[in-house]
Amino acid sequence: MIFETHAHYDDEVFNEDRGQLLAGLPEKGIGRVINVGASIETTRTTLALAEAYDYIYAAVGVHPSDIDGLNEETYSWLKAQTAHPKTVAVGEIGLDYYWHKEEHEHEIQKKMFLAQMEIAREEKLPFMVHSRDAAKDTLDLVKDCMKGGMYGGIIHCFSYGKEIAGEYLDMGLYLGIGGVVTFKNAKKLKEVARMNAEGKDVISLGIGSPDMPPSEQTIETLCNNAHDPNGHGYQPYVGIPELRKGFADWYKRWYGVELNPATEIQPLIGSKEGILHVTLAFVNPGEQVLVPNPGYPTYTSLSKILGAEVVNYNLKEEDGWMPDFDELEKMDLSRVKLMWTNYPNMPTGANATPELYKRLVEFARRKNIVIVNDNPYSFILNDKPISILSVPGAKECCIEFNSMSKSHNMPGWRIGMLASNAEFVQWILKVKSNIDSGMFRAMQLAAAKALEADSTWYEGNNVNYRNRRHLAGEIMKTLGCTYDEKQVGMFLWGKIPASCADVEELTEKVLQEARVFITPGFIFGSNGARYIRISLCCKDAKLAEALERIKSIMK
Repeated sequence: MIFETHAHYDDEVFNEDRGQLLAGLPEKGIGRVINVGASIETTRTTLALAEAYDYIYAAVGVHPSDIDGLNEETYSWLKAQTAHPKTVAVGEIGLDYYWHKEEHEHEIQKKMFLAQMEIAREEKLPFMVHSRDAAKDTLDLVKDCMKGGMYGGIIHCFSYGKEIAGEYLDMGLYLGIGGVVTFKNAKKLKEVARMNAEGKDVISLGIGSPDMPPSEQTIETLCNNAHDPNGHGYQPYVGIPELRKGFADWYKRWYGVELNPATEIQPLIGSKEGILHVTLAFVNPGEQVLVPNPGYPTYTSLSKILGAEVVNYNLKEEDGWMPDFDELEKMDLSRVKLMWTNYPNMPTGANATPELYKRLVEFARRKNIVIVNDNPYSFILNDKPISILSVPGAKECCIEFNSMSKSHNMPGWRIGMLASNAEFVQWILKVKSNIDSGMFRAMQLAAAKALEADSTWYEGNNVNYRNRRHLAGEIMKTLGCTYDEKQVGMFLWGKIPASCADVEELTEKVLQEARVFITPGFIFGSNGARYIRISLCCKDAKLAEALERIKSIMK
């Protein structure tokens, strides 16, 4: 029986099919669910779910982001709900300093956190703690509370280091490693969804999810093979031969790289899966990984979840968003096992050069570090795709990810791959084979067909992206931002004007007044603090409308 210990099935996202979903949980093996309150209102809806379903139980509490709703009256009501026969915990409570940076707000959060921990103590209930960018304060307060006698608890969505993890475990507490710990922008995306639900018609320029379809041949191949009665069983972990050969031919044709399809290619369920598998295969808890700043947040979050220590290396505009090798040489790299690179770069759009790849390979061999190059954007607004594996000897010390999400308009299919030497691929396969199975056969055959696309098909995509890039550039100029015309990929990265005190000040103004969402660069790391990112995965008409809206507020 599966026990789902932290759910929010009362969320509005489930409004359309909540009943059907919940009714089907038992037959899926989910025998018990704890639905967790995060505000006074969601505590009410949580209790209502618990009353309606025998297998759903309730945690009652107020999240640090919603403590404005706590006063003497609501606090008394909340405490009274612990007597409900299906209340089994106090939560989700805690500290969140990411969105609430002022000291006085921190003090209010601490007060409300301790008050709810006291409820847990008095009512002899376990607690569920949320903590974000508040590692020391959370640990100190939990330690103090535990001295007075508590009844167990869990640190939800734990994303700190092994030392702090050890302290919580020594107190007899549990660590939750599920949930959205990757997307630092998740709160804003929820706000956008809420505003749209209210009829405010927010145009989102945040997510890089291609809005164009795959090729017609790809879709036809999927449909035709989906009818095969013998094609619905489990598939091999290594992927079907047709797909591996498709990737090998693709690498030869476009990157000039020879790969053995039987031993040097591993299909993946997207790059995130690859990040997980590679980290598990190459890094032990306590060892280090090099992660770019700015960079894809998943490199950091999955490393931390798996017990690795993250060491950031700087990418800066003055260096063309390339690694500073002089700086790297001065660092203690004795415990570093992996170095994550991502070119063409996300979020900055900086393109790789053969010289960069040669230097990375030389650095990796000399320092005995494995370079993992994430390469999903090389066909977007890029005249000459290149691969780190084109460097002689790169296979010995490098792994390259690639993905069909961006290059072939297939983000929802979750099909990607990695390539390296046969030994590395086997190590990764050993991890993968214990975690998941192969993808649906019809999808793999369709993906192999997609890989046969010629230059005309890629250029058709880029015609659209080129026009969108022009509109995104006009938005940048309207906002007073500057950007590098040589950027490639499906985003435009720009620096905010010196007159703007803070990037969030600008993005909030655009969101609230123009109803356009633009990603603030700080979610990718501190070196993105004065930058914004605009996605090109938006129809031309919507981008044009976003431009006009922004023009209207910048007069």
